[in-house]
Amino acid sequence: MGWNCGHIYGFTLGDLTQCADVLNNQLNARSGARASEDAPMRDLRYIFGEIMYGGHITDKWDRRANITYLDVIITPELKEESFQLFPDFKTKQDGTWDDYLSYVVNDIPADSPIAFGMHPNAEINFLMSEQRELFGDLLSIGGGSGGGGVGGKSREQV
Repeated sequence: MGWNCGHIYGFTLGDLTQCADVLNNQLNARSGARASEDAPMRDLRYIFGEIMYGGHITDKWDRRANITYLDVIITPELKEESFQLFPDFKTKQDGTWDDYLSYVVNDIPADSPIAFGMHPNAEINFLMSEQRELFGDLLSIGGGSGGGGVGGKSREQV
């Protein structure tokens, strides 16, 4: 993985805010006489994936990954009480702004490979790579055969 890095494409809080505004407008338009209409999920996926975020994405594989995530996330089932994006991550159905904020801050499960559609063992490989790099760095700065003192351990002794 490594596609769709925000630091490469420069996604900003403004992008997220604009997407939230579009979504909010579409959902609020479904009131009164239009209350029985479904939100245009296909249109929202296009706006978010091809225009708002997709407008930043230049690599075809990154664009494909982004569109795939949106195809999975933005569906009519998202509004159903039984819908789970991944295990233990249900959509909050109703409440006040503060209730939703509390849900996001306190109740959303921690990131895991499953949350990103990967095998649970994907994290093991990542953590092993991280520890190899960390301990390699520690060994490289650990001293060794420098002058200035007696009795220091060589790299092999450490």
